[in-house]
Amino acid sequence: MQPIPPYDPTHVYTFTITVPEGPITFAVGDDGVYDNTGAYTVTIITAQPLGTSYVIPRTENPPTIDGLVDEWDSVPSLFLDKDNADTIQGEVPTPSDLSATLKAVWDSTHLYFAAVIQDDVLIGNDSAFAWRDDGLELGIYIPSDRSHQFTISLDGRQADQGNTISSLTVATSTVSGGWALEVAIPIEALGSDPLLADQRYPFTFALKDDDVGHDSPTQTTMVWEGDSTYSFQQEWGELRLSGQVYDFPTPTPTSTPTPTNTPTPTPTPTSTPTPTATPYPTPSGPSYLIPRAGQPPILDGELNEWDGVPTLSLDKDNASTIIGQVPSPADLSATLRAAWDPDHLYFAATINDDVLIGNDSIFVWQDDALELGIHIPADRSHQFTLALDGRQADQGSAISSLTVVTSAVTGGWSLEVAIPIDALGSGPLATDQWYPFTFALKDDDVGNDSSTQTTLIWQGDSTYSVQPNWGILRLTGQVYDFPTPTPTATPTPTPTATPIPGSISGTVWFDRNGDGVRDPGEPGLVDVTIRLFAGNTQIASTTTLGDGSYQFPSLPPGTYRVQEQNPPWLRFSSTPDEVLVVLSARQDVTVNFGDWNGRPVWMPMILR
Repeated sequence: MQPIPPYDPTHVYTFTITVPEGPITFAVGDDGVYDNTGAYTVTIITAQPLGTSYVIPRTENPPTIDGLVDEWDSVPSLFLDKDNADTIQGEVPTPSDLSATLKAVWDSTHLYFAAVIQDDVLIGNDSAFAWRDDGLELGIYIPSDRSHQFTISLDGRQADQGNTISSLTVATSTVSGGWALEVAIPIEALGSDPLLADQRYPFTFALKDDDVGHDSPTQTTMVWEGDSTYSFQQEWGELRLSGQVYDFPTPTPTSTPTPTNTPTPTPTPTSTPTPTATPYPTPSGPSYLIPRAGQPPILDGELNEWDGVPTLSLDKDNASTIIGQVPSPADLSATLRAAWDPDHLYFAATINDDVLIGNDSIFVWQDDALELGIHIPADRSHQFTLALDGRQADQGSAISSLTVVTSAVTGGWSLEVAIPIDALGSGPLATDQWYPFTFALKDDDVGNDSSTQTTLIWQGDSTYSVQPNWGILRLTGQVYDFPTPTPTATPTPTPTATPIPGSISGTVWFDRNGDGVRDPGEPGLVDVTIRLFAGNTQIASTTTLGDGSYQFPSLPPGTYRVQEQNPPWLRFSSTPDEVLVVLSARQDVTVNFGDWNGRPVWMPMILR
């Protein structure tokens, strides 16, 4: 690599060197082409994982992916339990509650894994998210592509870094004391060229254990090497592809017996039974009697017209369940009202909340929100989440079938929502019908895409699916007439000037000491990806220039999220990876990001 341009103390020279084996030897010399007199700092960042090597054989006849793992008996294995896990998050399990044996082989087009997981309580398909149920996670870093975090749940669902996929071949089965799985990962899902002997990939795996259900987070996560499967870490282990061949047994075909002819009996006609609906047991909680709307409310976020409707109140003193911090009434409490007509359920709520955070997280339920749990016996349980910024979801999946209006009020916020019977999966509503029901408040006082700090639940301990101790929503025949709004004259619109745009810019730098402050001599990082979001939609993406700078020019006023993706060789961030920006006209906002590797190696060199 020569020649290096004239000495410039502000310039960073970045080289990537692949060394298959052995030590690195290098030298810096002056060939006289330029004046390179000066002090240089050389930082060596190794991408070689520091953990254990797992050497896996090649197969020339792939395993049958059927969830039966007997054919894997002679394949080298890895064992994971509480005693050899690098990281345990949550409850420390016994071996019978959580442990596993993992095996792997490869061919040119696939990686194959098999695992037997010991788990005394099996929960699958309880949550909308694969990583919240019992599951296995495989962390694999492909240098030519990216890090992959393949999540495979007990019920066979699959995801990569949290995004649902269907590109893997997965089979699971229950076994004595737990469950087993087999998975084939094609190179297309890895973003890899055909696999070859002697290739190595940074690798780890983890077990996720849910012993509670109710869409709760897993109680235990055990990681083999490192502290996460999400993205490459130097503490990961290594998956090494050997040339040794393992032949899976070829299944012996079973002959099909010739069927014996038997006379066909004459069927005896039977009467068709009259179908009867299976009633859901009446919940044990209190009943909330709601009136029929003579005319529907105007959904505008103004709740004065609801004054005569019966209410439910919720605060720390009457909540059935409090998850997280116990709030004061000013920090979290609410008054809820409801009405109905044949085609809709209507709800209005005033929520007291001293810190309002909306549109901070990509997940609706991680911001300030109201949740309505309603069970429709003819359909299913619904968990309608209504966020401060108006986003809506049902059991965690984004929807747009509800009409939602929110507004800020003194001491908090308010909302109105109309839920059509199509969204409920119900026929027309009628007097004297009743439905299992509860509601909850979600409070986020921190932001930064964190989980909510407090959840208050009216009845039961979850809004996700019906529980025997939910309350009851009873539809009465009493009619409540919402006031008819007085029409107002439409004013002549005043022309408004087009808002003058602003910009968001900044620098990504190598924070050598990880203190979050850019010190003299700490260089900018080139080719780092920066993404810009409006709401949950990515509207722009760019990469940093040679000095680490980036810019999003000509942005209209609004609220944006600026997100940095760490380069794979710098897994630590000394500043938040995502920043919320409220941009005004003509405003230029600076957002900087610091990255470091946690293991800097300093080697001062003087050339004279």
